[in-house]
Amino acid sequence: MLHELEENEFYQVKKLFSSLAEHQLMLVSVLEGNQYGRIFVDDKENPGSGFVHLGKVFFFFAGSSKNNEFNCDLKEILGNDIFPNYKEDYKYIFMFYEQEWRDAIKDIFDGKVSTGEEVYHTLSRNERKEWNSTLSQDFSIKRVNREFIENKSNEIPEEIRIEWWLSDNKNSLDEFYNRRFAFAVVYQEKLVVGFCYCSYISNNLSRCDLGITTKSDFQRKGLGKNLLFHTLEHCWELGVNTVEWHTTEDNIASIKLAESAGFKFNRKLPMCFGNWELSRPNS
Repeated sequence: MLHELEENEFYQVKKLFSSLAEHQLMLVSVLEGNQYGRIFVDDKENPGSGFVHLGKVFFFFAGSSKNNEFNCDLKEILGNDIFPNYKEDYKYIFMFYEQEWRDAIKDIFDGKVSTGEEVYHTLSRNERKEWNSTLSQDFSIKRVNREFIENKSNEIPEEIRIEWWLSDNKNSLDEFYNRRFAFAVVYQEKLVVGFCYCSYISNNLSRCDLGITTKSDFQRKGLGKNLLFHTLEHCWELGVNTVEWHTTEDNIASIKLAESAGFKFNRKLPMCFGNWELSRPNS
């Protein structure tokens, strides 16, 4: 049996997902009710198996993976409810889970997913590094807010996709402006060549998660490092205690950038991933 929880019932699964939530702030954001997500369990009163669908492409599995009825119902929900709402620009799905779920996930998705590891880094306030900008006069860093987005003189390349990232996971731009933050590197006061944004932030502001992207032909110029340090300073000013950084183990550039800013390797986390169209289970 599978039941979908109402938002006012999310508190019932905090214990079930507690081990994943230690390292996945985006999951915390759903459980706290400030990030769009859907939660399914086998039993509302005493949940033993749980699944969270966060926004567009993130899935979480916790509790017992041996509940065959739950797994079969979940496969049907994915095939008939969740995936039919997907679009081409979503491309990939990413699944995070307690270790015992690996084989069950492969069964649910008919073996059409790959396993890998996510690399998780953290930086605490008391480990922060001093930083002095090395940007030339051609570049400036600006706060990404409503005025910035609506400023028609700003050229935002398609590959940067600021609005897409800031309103991801079915949150609106208004929700982003009210809660999260971002900064952009602008070339000659016109062309946006990179931005760093707060993906998720806990209700008590103790934790936040950052993401960053740089226009391909402006990489390897130190822009990302300057932008990251600038954003980190904003985090400390807000009172954030720990900043988190997630990337895949093959993204060497992302790992080097994080470590250059003082982030410390914490651990590797198991994950499954795949193309959503190819991975779509046959319900």
